[in-house]
Amino acid sequence: MSVLDLETVAQVSAGRVLNTIAWGLAIAALSWIVLRVFGARNSGTRFAVWFWTLLAIVALPFLARPGSQVLSSPAFLSSPAFSSGSPHAQLTISSSVAVYLFVIWAAVVLVLLGRVVISLWHVRQLRRNSQEVICQLWMRR
Repeated sequence: MSVLDLETVAQVSAGRVLNTIAWGLAIAALSWIVLRVFGARNSGTRFAVWFWTLLAIVALPFLARPGSQVLSSPAFLSSPAFSSGSPHAQLTISSSVAVYLFVIWAAVVLVLLGRVVISLWHVRQLRRNSQEVICQLWMRR
């Protein structure tokens, strides 16, 4: 038996992700409300708010500890579907479903990571083949 069994890793990671969806939605809604109420002045501000929102949402599954009530559902999102009253994980899935979700997630991540690498290669090619625009020639035309 291996130290990191795929079924165990898949079940723990899928369970943590599914159990933090309510918090992720709450953080995204709060960011949207903040941008609407205070009105972002420029694209840099909007980027910063959404970037930190994304980082916070990505960190949620790593902050969730099994058996801990630290990341239970927010009060305004609590319902019988989200809260069971037990200190254990609120949502459990079978190991076979968890493996399928984990494999699908890993495939999507690899495809999107490949797209990022290809895009970075294209930007590198554009920068290498670009030429400086001389204003005087441009003004004459």
